[in-house]
Amino acid sequence: SGIDYVEADKALYALEGTESSAVIDKEYIAWGPEYIGMDVLNRDIILSGIEPVETVVAVLDTGTDETHPGLYGRVIPTGVNTSTSGDVNSSMDDNGHGTQVAGVVIDSTLDHVKVKPYKVLDKYGQGTVVTLAAGIICAVNDNVDVINMSISLSENSETLREAVLLADRNDIVLVAASGNDSSDTAYYPASFECVLKVGASNESGTIANFSTRGEDV
Repeated sequence: SGIDYVEADKALYALEGTESSAVIDKEYIAWGPEYIGMDVLNRDIILSGIEPVETVVAVLDTGTDETHPGLYGRVIPTGVNTSTSGDVNSSMDDNGHGTQVAGVVIDSTLDHVKVKPYKVLDKYGQGTVVTLAAGIICAVNDNVDVINMSISLSENSETLREAVLLADRNDIVLVAASGNDSSDTAYYPASFECVLKVGASNESGTIANFSTRGEDV
């Protein structure tokens, strides 16, 4: 009577397919920020004279290499590692994917935006529902503002749904990649109703050939 539900843990993976991005001398490396208008938004923020409030983006991935020169001063290490590789109590990246995702965030934003890495995937870019859900709960406890998950799971999961709903109830913006298999398959956590489901476009403004499609993307 004390059990709400039982389900098998499920494998999930980092999503490849995005272009690498980093910041060097405050110049954009990728074409994305200018394309979506982040350069104009950032200019307007600077010209407004208003001091932006620090905003923390939790990147749940393979960790982040905070020593990367393009990320200098913008990463707040957490020591959270729920994966099966890397050092205990270290969010250092041993794959590269999480550092790339952090670079995309930092490349698009001003200095008031910081990245907090949560290592939920191992050196192969693999994890499970449990490793991701644990990372979400840690991010909620750290009072982050945004949670980003470039992670794919083809099956629904009650464990993951509860972790996502916990973040939503704490007014955290949840963002996840729609998937990279050129289909309209519903992948999770992106397909949960409270998650912003993001696909990929190319420089010409059309959907990238690898991106998962669908009306809710």
